[in-house]
Amino acid sequence: MRTHKSIFNIEVLNQAKEQEMKDYKLEELENDYGDLMEEILLEVFDVQEDAEEVDDRSIYDLSSDEEIERRLKRESDLLNEGCADLDNLELLEKQARTYFENPNYVYTPEDEAAHDWVTGFIQINAGMKFDSNGKPVETWKSFGDKVICDVELLSGPVSIIKQVEATGIEWSSMVRIVFYGKSLERFVGSKIYRKGEKKELAPLCDEYKGIQLAIPSYEECESDDSIFSRIDSLVKESIQYGSELNIDRVAMGHYEMTLARLEELKYEESEALNNERILRIQKKNVERRNDFDAQFKEARETIRALNIGEVKVSQLFDKDARFLGQVMYLCQKKGERIENPALFFQLKALANKRKCEEIYSSKESEGAITTINKINSGELVEIHLLSLDELESIFDVLWSGTGIRISKDYKSVYFDLKKRFTHLKRVKGKVAA
Repeated sequence: MRTHKSIFNIEVLNQAKEQEMKDYKLEELENDYGDLMEEILLEVFDVQEDAEEVDDRSIYDLSSDEEIERRLKRESDLLNEGCADLDNLELLEKQARTYFENPNYVYTPEDEAAHDWVTGFIQINAGMKFDSNGKPVETWKSFGDKVICDVELLSGPVSIIKQVEATGIEWSSMVRIVFYGKSLERFVGSKIYRKGEKKELAPLCDEYKGIQLAIPSYEECESDDSIFSRIDSLVKESIQYGSELNIDRVAMGHYEMTLARLEELKYEESEALNNERILRIQKKNVERRNDFDAQFKEARETIRALNIGEVKVSQLFDKDARFLGQVMYLCQKKGERIENPALFFQLKALANKRKCEEIYSSKESEGAITTINKINSGELVEIHLLSLDELESIFDVLWSGTGIRISKDYKSVYFDLKKRFTHLKRVKGKVAA
C-alpha cells in the first residue's frame, strides 16, 4: 500500500516531466519559427531592419547591456551630428579648422513681412469717342507693359512714375497706369458690381490723375466669414446631419433678422431689374412713336385739312406715291378718318394711280410685270429658275394694293411662286445666321 509520501513524489515527478515536455516544445517552436516571430515583432513594434534594439514604443526591452551601450552611442552620435564629444576638445578643434577652411554655405530664410501686391497696367491715349449722350470721352489702350508693386508704394506717386519710366515710357498726359487688386480697398473702398459690369476707375489724387485705381468688388474684399455666414453654415449642417444646434438666442436672432433683410434685398433687386426693363421698353416705344409721328406729320395734317375744307383733292395731284400711301395707311390702319366718303375714294384712287405709275416706270418692276403678264396669258414660267430678287420684285407688285394680280385661273401658279419665295428666304436666313 502506497504511503502519502510516495504519492507526492509521483506527482512531483509527473509535473517535472510535463515541464520538460513544455520546454522541449518551446525549444522546437523557437528553432522552427524563431526567425518568423522575430520578423513579426519587428513589424508590430515598428523597429527598423538595421536596428538591434526595440524602441520606446515596445512593451518589453530585452536588450543586453552591450546592446544598450551601442544604442546610447548611436543616439549620442546622432545628436552631435557627426561632431566629436564635448569632452574631446582636441578633436573638436581639428574638425572646426577643417570646416572653416572649406565651409558649407547654408541659407536660412528670414521671416519676411507680408506684402500686398497690386498690378498696374500702362495705357496710352487712343483718341476720343462719343458716348450715348453725345459727349466726347477719352479712350485708352493697353499694350502689355505692367508694373507689380506693393500697395504701400501708392502713398508715393513719384515712385510709381519712376517705375513706369523705368520701362522706357516717358510719363506725360498721354500715358496713364491703372492698378487692380483687392488691396486698393484702403484707398478707394469697394463696390458691388453687377454681372458683366466693368470696374469703376478712380484717380489716386487730383494732382496725379494719370494714376487710376480700379475700385475692387465687395465680394473679393470681404474674405472673412461674417457672423451670419458662420451661423448659416451651422444651420445647414444641423439640417443635413440632424445634429443639435447649440446657438444662443441673441446670435440666432441676429441670423434671422439678417436672413429676412437679405430676402428683402433680393426682392428689391429683382423689382429694380423689372423696373429698368419696363423703362427700356417704354423708352423704345416712345422713340418709335416719336419717329412715326415725325414721318407721318404732314400726312396727318393733310387729313385734318381735308376734313375742314382747307385742302381739295385736286391740290394733291402733284404728290408722290409715298406721301399718298402714308395718308391711306393712316386712314385704313391707324383710325384716322376722312369724313367725306367721296373725298376718301378720290384720294384712294389717286394713290393707286400714283403707285401704278411708279411701278410701270420702274426698271426694277419691269421684269416682274412681264412675268405676271406671261402667267396670266398662259405661258410657261419656270418658277424653279427664278431668283430671290426676282421673286421679291414680283410680290412687291402683287402686294402693292394697285390691283395688279395673277388671274384666278392660275391660282396654283401663284401658290407655287409663294412657296418658292418662302423657301429662298428661309435659305438666305440660315446662310446669314
